[in-house]
Formats: sequence, C-alpha cells, structure tokens
Amino acid sequence: MDGTMVKKAKIRRAVNFIIEENIEAVQWPRECSACGGIPTIFDRIKMEKKFKNFGIIISELRNIPYCKPCFQKVIATKGLDKIVLTLALIFGIPLGLLLSYLMAKDPGTRIVCLGLLLVAGVGIAWVFFYLLIRFPVKSIFKNNFTEYIDAWLFEDEKADRTEGLSVMVSIPNKRFAEKFAVLNEVPPGGVK
Repeated sequence: MDGTMVKKAKIRRAVNFIIEENIEAVQWPRECSACGGIPTIFDRIKMEKKFKNFGIIISELRNIPYCKPCFQKVIATKGLDKIVLTLALIFGIPLGLLLSYLMAKDPGTRIVCLGLLLVAGVGIAWVFFYLLIRFPVKSIFKNNFTEYIDAWLFEDEKADRTEGLSVMVSIPNKRFAEKFAVLNEVPPGGVK
C-alpha cells in the first residue's frame, strides 16, 4: 500500500444533495446524467461566492457525466436560462423602480420597502419571462433541451452543528440521483 487514504465526501440529502466536505471525492455513476447513455463529456461547475466570514470562496464540482447529444441540450438550456434572466433584469429593474416610485409618494414608506420593491419587480419579471419564454420554448422544442445538474455554494449548519460552507447539488434526473446516492453511500435524508 502507498499509505495514502482517500477521504470520502461527506454528503447528506435533503431535497437536494448537500456536500459538506471533500468535494473532490464525489463519485458519479458512469452514465449520462440526463439520459442514462454512455458518457463522452465530463462537465464541471465553477462556483464563486463572497461570504461575510470567509471572504471569496471558489470551488468546482468536476466530472459530471453527459453524452454528447445531451451536453449540447444542456448548453442550449443554460443559454435559454441566461436569456430569461437577462430579460428579467432588463425589464424587472425598471418595474421595481416604478413600484418604488409609486410607493414613495406615500409618506409612511421606508427606504427598506423601496429596495424590496426593486427585488419584487425583478422577481415578477423573471416569473413572467419564465412563463412567456422558457416554458413554451422548452415545450415546443422539447427535443432540443434537457434539465442539467446545478450546484451552488451556501453557508450551512453542518450535521455536527458547526457553521461552514457547503455545496448544494441539484440532480433533476431522479434515477440518476438514486444511483449517485448509492455510489456515494448517502443515506436517505441523512449524513454519510
């Protein structure tokens, strides 16, 4: 033996998977995460976020398996999501400012409410464009799009009750998610 021991990833399951420690040790089933075919492309998700207590944290989730046709659909879906987000920001910020302006006429309005109205405007615009663009486009051209694995950093209270950073992983393909859980020895709703 070479004396090195690979520490397994510490993963728990809620609605999504939460990777608490050792993201490099995450194992993926050897099949396309979208269709179950033979994987030919291994994607990665780069995450960067600034946290008050930790500074800027950069992490990466590697080796997400896709077959070539599904990976092209993933790229198309991510592009469609960017279009929806861009339109939501372009139209949502002015909508939020308009809501803030209309509410500012009331003498009891606080500045905090104005900021929340700006966020509400962006949220309303995002829902509008999601329903107007993303949903119909994906329904009409359903063979050109597929859902993809997504991940993001967040502050979390870990299973051992300590505060820290974790990675939330969303796997839309339930069959693949179950294989992922078995491969990484994640108990249902628990911690490994």
